[in-house]
Amino acid sequence: MKKILLLFVLLFLVGCGDSQNLEDVSLLVGSGIDAGKKGEVHLTQQIIIPSGGGGSEATRPSYKNYYTKGTTIQESIRDIALKTSPVMSNHQRVLIFSKNALDKYPLDVWINEYIRDDNTRRSALVFVTRESAKKILSTGSKEDIPANKIFEIANNKTSSNKILKPITLGQVSAKLQSDGSFAVQGLKIKDGDLSLDGVEVIDDGKPIGHMTPKDVSHLNWLIGDVQGGTVPATYKGEPISFEIFHMVRKEIKTKIKNGKLHFDISLECEGRIAENWYRKENSFKKKYLEEMERAIEKQVKKDVEDIIHKLQTKYKTGVAGLYQYVQIQNPKYWKKHNKEWGKKFSEAEINYDINIEVIDFGTKGSTS
Repeated sequence: MKKILLLFVLLFLVGCGDSQNLEDVSLLVGSGIDAGKKGEVHLTQQIIIPSGGGGSEATRPSYKNYYTKGTTIQESIRDIALKTSPVMSNHQRVLIFSKNALDKYPLDVWINEYIRDDNTRRSALVFVTRESAKKILSTGSKEDIPANKIFEIANNKTSSNKILKPITLGQVSAKLQSDGSFAVQGLKIKDGDLSLDGVEVIDDGKPIGHMTPKDVSHLNWLIGDVQGGTVPATYKGEPISFEIFHMVRKEIKTKIKNGKLHFDISLECEGRIAENWYRKENSFKKKYLEEMERAIEKQVKKDVEDIIHKLQTKYKTGVAGLYQYVQIQNPKYWKKHNKEWGKKFSEAEINYDINIEVIDFGTKGSTS
């Protein structure tokens, strides 16, 4: 028994001898990709460096950005080895591409190295910025690590419906191989701080337009991907605000009628009146409640009609991801027309219905 125990101890010690101390490696949390005037790669890599010494500062990680250039992503990554200790990329949380880079080469070219690399996490979130990616990863307070902050605010979808569901590197790769059109969360610098900035519309790997945060809200309502946030509406000419609790029901059906694609989208959402500027409020009257619900439904329908019009006439692409329902419900139609999905989506008829249920008025009830 003692011999067996000794053998396990020796094996453990051998394993430890090959390991690296945290201080001896560089933890990569974010990468920014820009393009030079001739299309060369300008790479920014954000590395967390554990602080040394004693006291509270010893447990607080700091970061440093490393900048390299090359003809390819791989060359630029390898050149970082000339400046710092071995980089561990399996902790990378964000990949940021400048629109300038995507204007020069399509997105599938830029992600090629990351998809092939076994150490890069496919769960890393992808973003596009109309500023330089280098500048994005260099913005913020000394306490906040920019890559971590970006990752955190991108997951605020339960607080705002103006945020697109985060898209990962793996999902981007899959979409580029399927329908080829999708939306990627945008980033910008506002008042000296990092901020989400609508979405960039990607078609066949290239940016073809930008949607505002308000457009993103309308897009989320179209596809039924609303997890929180508010709907500003009016009741009897006065502003009201509906706070979204959750989506109760979501149903999206497709059919082919006389060769034309039809979508029937039906949603049901619960929430509360978070703000009401109508001074004669009476929350306990059924008629009043129903009128409020209809006012909110009217606003949501208008918003959805606006985004459908933009998608079908301005972008002419199925960026909403509705192709998945066609693929599943009408596989023969999809197989025949998937190469011309943008055209077919632009010609499709979309019927949209929303049912809003107010289940809470907050602490205010009836007016006297």
